[in-house]
Amino acid sequence: MDALIVVIFFLFVTVESSALIARYAGWRIGSVSLGYSFHNAILSLNRFLGFLIGPLIGFRVDTGMGAAQLLQLTAWSLVLAALGTSAVYLFWGAVNASFCQVLGKIRQNGYRVHSFSAMRWTGTPGISPLKGRFVASFFYSSAVTTGLFVSVSFVLNLVAIYHFDYRGSILQLTGVVSGIGSLLLNFYTNPHLAVSEESGNADDGYFSVFLGKILGIAVVSPALIATVWLIFH
Repeated sequence: MDALIVVIFFLFVTVESSALIARYAGWRIGSVSLGYSFHNAILSLNRFLGFLIGPLIGFRVDTGMGAAQLLQLTAWSLVLAALGTSAVYLFWGAVNASFCQVLGKIRQNGYRVHSFSAMRWTGTPGISPLKGRFVASFFYSSAVTTGLFVSVSFVLNLVAIYHFDYRGSILQLTGVVSGIGSLLLNFYTNPHLAVSEESGNADDGYFSVFLGKILGIAVVSPALIATVWLIFH
């Protein structure tokens, strides 16, 4: 089951990161609203994977998983998720070209199964990461949001191991912690990203936000886990 959790987490985070490029593709083809709605559609479908992660980790804790095992599971999950998100960034051009093809077909024919057959990987760019001007506010807000979002199940289950009798109450905090990240995303990052699209500087915004995602997975999340472990160990 531990391997299953790692795979689900890897797919969840990687698809979540790829979805941002769908929004970027909408801006590139001049259909910002379409790109944003397609981005949200991908996120909604991907939530199915996200909903599995917390209960599966909780089940492992309830059936005897110790702190050392959970930390090992967390390490594998974060490493693979960071690699997956980094790969999406490195192949930004290919992913973007595919989303542009699909969005163009959707704009022409509507949301139909046939529209998604427009996706073609052959002939699309290889390693071609997005380049832009570094915007610190986008970068750090994205890092914090992502760090909280991807680590919440691991962090709270680690606390639950050390306070096992109160694990039900502790795990109720999942929505609270995720909500803090959502507030920052929806009331700061996304509105500022929309402004960057309107001003024609979207490359800078997306570049900084995506780098922040990688930092959030690779640095912020492990730091949160390590802090909790040091406090409760």
